[in-house]
This record gives sequence, C-alpha cells and structure tokens, in this order.
Amino acid sequence: MCVYAIRLFMCTDFETNPSREDINLKMWQSSLMDRFFHSISEKGKIELSRHCVAEDYCSEWQGILCQDGRIVKVFYSGVAYGQFALDTLPPTVNYVMIVQCAQKYKVETRSLPREAKCVWLHKNHLYGSINLTTLPSKLIHLGIWENNLSGAISLVDLPRNLVSLKLYENKIQQSVVFYSNLPASIDKIELVKIGRFSEIGEVRALHPEDVVVRKEIFPNFPIIKIH
Repeated sequence: MCVYAIRLFMCTDFETNPSREDINLKMWQSSLMDRFFHSISEKGKIELSRHCVAEDYCSEWQGILCQDGRIVKVFYSGVAYGQFALDTLPPTVNYVMIVQCAQKYKVETRSLPREAKCVWLHKNHLYGSINLTTLPSKLIHLGIWENNLSGAISLVDLPRNLVSLKLYENKIQQSVVFYSNLPASIDKIELVKIGRFSEIGEVRALHPEDVVVRKEIFPNFPIIKIH
C-alpha cells in the first residue's frame, strides 16, 4: 500500500565487506542517480545529500529510501533546485513522488521505473501528451493533476492492478475519451475537478461489452456523458 506522505528516511548502507555484486549494483545505481540529479543546482545537491559522499545515494540522502542496497523510493516536495531526470531512475524504484517542484518537461511513461507502483507528479509544469498505454505494469496509483498536459489520452490497456488515475486540472481537450477493458481493481479515474468545466466532451466504451456499470469510477464527470 502506498502512503502519500513526506518523510525523511535514513537509508541503509552496504555491508562492511561488500560483495562484487554489491559493488557493481552501487556503481550502476550511482551512475543512474548522477544523471537524475544532473540538472539540479550545486546548492540543491549539497542540501539534498546532507553533505555526505555524493556517489553514495544510500547513505543519508534526503528523499531516497533504500532496501538491501537498492533504491526503492524517491520523494521530493516543494524543492525547486532544477529539473529531475525522471527517465533515469533505477528500475528498482517502486515509489516516486516529485510534487510541487517546478518540473517542466514531457513525461515519457515508457521510461518510468518498471517496478513503480505509485507515481505522484502533481502540481508541476509538466507538458505535452501522456501515453497511458505504456505505464509500468505494476502501477497502482498515478497522480499527475495540476500540470500542463495536453493532447489526446486513451484509457485502453491500463495496468491490471491500477486503482486510481488522477488527471484533472490539465489542458487536455478531447471530444471523446475512449476506454476499454478497465482493470477490475480500478476505483477512480479523475478527469475533472469538482465544480470545474471539463474540456473533455464524453467518455465512451470502445466496445459495447466494456460499458462501465459503476459510473462513479469517473467522479465529477457528468453521468449523461459517460457511455
């Protein structure tokens, strides 16, 4: 279960006598994380690293949690030190939270960590279209509301364990959003914020047999426009 909160973790380090496998893992992770922080200011790197050895990301770095030497969580909120390279996170990361950090780039869903179960990217300046058909297969929650996303979206071939998808308060303009074979686990697909006008005309099943019975899956969306 994903916990939507901000906490500071003290990360576990490698054993005193690390194996060759551990050393290789550490070098590989360090290379990926170097790229992740590449565009972050020097001041930001110093503060986020808590003045520890730069290449040892499993040792006291703020916003990074490791288990058995593997980075599994990356979480930042309200920091504006530059752009995080989201597409270089290690595939072992299962929780990503980069919220209200003035991020401005296009999100390539195919490049998200393959182990990702929770991804929170709301309240940034992310732009461009977003491909929901190439999300990580294990994804449970995706929150990317209050950004500048545009272009067409498709609710087809969503991850089979997906529970929530939050896309409201973007710039998506579309006459019809099609859906098909929604995951049995799905609870909410939020396309519009309560009390706000939607630029999406209607939501429609791609095939008659896929028509949703529980229209509350699409909260705040006009029921007469859900087909």
